Amino acid sequence: METLRLPRKPQGTPLLQDVRGRCLVLCADDSLLTHAKILSEGMVEPGQEDAARFAGSTMMSIDLADPRFDLPQTQAMRAALLDAVLHSIHLRTKILRLARAEAERRVAPLLLCTMAATTRFLLDGAVLRVDVEIESALEDPRKLLVKGVRQGEE
Repeated sequence: METLRLPRKPQGTPLLQDVRGRCLVLCADDSLLTHAKILSEGMVEPGQEDAARFAGSTMMSIDLADPRFDLPQTQAMRAALLDAVLHSIHLRTKILRLARAEAERRVAPLLLCTMAATTRFLLDGAVLRVDVEIESALEDPRKLLVKGVRQGEE
């Protein structure tokens, strides 16, 4: 009888690499969003079989020339900041959460389902512009409650 051999474990697999470049400091995302001017718009679109959808956008503009930001006022530094923003998963997540919260306020008392989003970042002189386009199906919480009661009775 032949014995089963386990695959060989890799020897000396590197787990870290040196990365050169700039990234946002930990508090940068909160600071940028705290000082952002936010404009939100959207509408509920009726769908087939009472399946309404929400489509909307949230636009943010952040004046990088604001003296509350410690950023040298050169185009090169602003471009470096834009590059760091584009690579920051923390900032992108916070931006998406903010856009979802804005949409939820607009559709209340309905609930947003899974949301599809497109995010764009643009450096316009000393202003960082962020546009988030979102789409989501909507659910009526009263229907969910009725479904839950009916399922519990069965």
